[in-house]
Amino acid sequence: MFKAKKIRTPMERRRRNSARVSLYLSLALMGVVVFLGAQYLKSLAPTYEAPPWRGVDFAKFEEVRWLQEYLQVDTSQPNADEVAGARFLAGILEAEGIEVQIEELGDGHANLWAILEGKNPRALVLHNHIDTDPIPVPEAWRRPPTSGDIEGPWIHGRGSYDMKGIAIAQLVSFIELKRSGLPLERSVIFLATGSEEIGSDYGMKWILSQHPELVGRFWGMLSEGGALENRSLTDLKYWGIEFAQKRWVDVTLCSASRERLEILQQELREQDDTPPSSIRITPEVAAFFKEYGPTRDLASMRELLADPYGLEKYPALIELQELPKFLHSMMHDEAKPATVIVETKGGFELAVRFYLLPGSRFEEARRTLLPEWLTHGVDFTIHDELGYDGGSPLDHPLYQQVVRSLSAEYPDAPIGPYFLPWTATDSRFVRSDTVVAYGLSPFLVPLPETLHIGRPNERLNLLGYLNGINVFRRLVFELSAGAEPPYLWDPPKREEDI
Repeated sequence: MFKAKKIRTPMERRRRNSARVSLYLSLALMGVVVFLGAQYLKSLAPTYEAPPWRGVDFAKFEEVRWLQEYLQVDTSQPNADEVAGARFLAGILEAEGIEVQIEELGDGHANLWAILEGKNPRALVLHNHIDTDPIPVPEAWRRPPTSGDIEGPWIHGRGSYDMKGIAIAQLVSFIELKRSGLPLERSVIFLATGSEEIGSDYGMKWILSQHPELVGRFWGMLSEGGALENRSLTDLKYWGIEFAQKRWVDVTLCSASRERLEILQQELREQDDTPPSSIRITPEVAAFFKEYGPTRDLASMRELLADPYGLEKYPALIELQELPKFLHSMMHDEAKPATVIVETKGGFELAVRFYLLPGSRFEEARRTLLPEWLTHGVDFTIHDELGYDGGSPLDHPLYQQVVRSLSAEYPDAPIGPYFLPWTATDSRFVRSDTVVAYGLSPFLVPLPETLHIGRPNERLNLLGYLNGINVFRRLVFELSAGAEPPYLWDPPKREEDI
């Protein structure tokens, strides 16, 4: 049946066309929105990228094999076999034709040193300690603590970070300096000492008191103690070079009454949790805050640390109390108690460690932190471990070269001084008016891994380890020979580089 075609007026046709245009525009706009949304979601979705260590045979590297073998020598406290550790290091050095001195002191204690002679007899000292933290619960480890097992990019073992990894980095730099045949402007001493984890009586303190012929050659020392904060393996927040630290004094309190010591212990713990009525900013802490402050994420923290000496005026400031405890500890002396134990000869004892700022006097700190009314009737035994009262200068050539070497490898990294409030190294005994010492951790490793130091499952990232050896090698060559090393290891960045 024939159907008559409807005749539309011009206005109806314009309205219909406008509706069509609006529909098409809406559909096009929706398409754009969907496309952009898809692209945004795609950008949020994780993309697979082969890890840089995939397919790397780490065991083929001499530096890794040496670390693995060193970890397999059990030098953990107590009763560390430091002699075995020293002999392992000596074997590598002697194979390179380097003369080595090993000093055995009984009960497993040992020290080792070797010297590469240069024009200037005042030597750069590469210091490490042979003993490691204890292994109280071996079964708590995922891998045996003296295995040196390699798993992915990690090597497992007690002392991998503290401080056998650094020891091998020093050893590699020392040996390659010898292999290079370059004339040395400055002598270099490789020094491995014992008993560091238990007070250094048979290690650095012994060397300083019994070997003036060696100590008289010290110019500057590189050891442990540096700190590295990073958000990722490529985003470095702060690379700290240790130049100063609190001094320690250990005190043993004895009493016939356990309750008496437990009350004293509780008083000290409450004191530790109570903000001090006054604070003191030393020049060393001020220098650290000045460099460290601008790297903080919180604006309030950046503002507080920008004027270190101004903090002394406002010890009760709420924002000041909210600073991380390790930063707050740098502004006052502290006394931290251990656990009350039964004394071998009867009675009870409580160990208390004093952490003193540079410039603090022990007797004054003791009277403040342990007043007489609190210790009435309690016997004292004081174990003096103070060390040098101050830090090493930040304008010294050794410190400046450390900064330059780190900056050459990581030009965007904030690099500056670091102050240790609760941990101590042998640098505190070596520092003097004529000898400087700095703590350097050359390994770029994820921050959580450093939390295993002294605990189960200590491990070291091997990519960070090998790249850190590059950093250390360059530093040692520049300081002693005034030249760059013959080669640098370039860690793989992509799968196709492997």
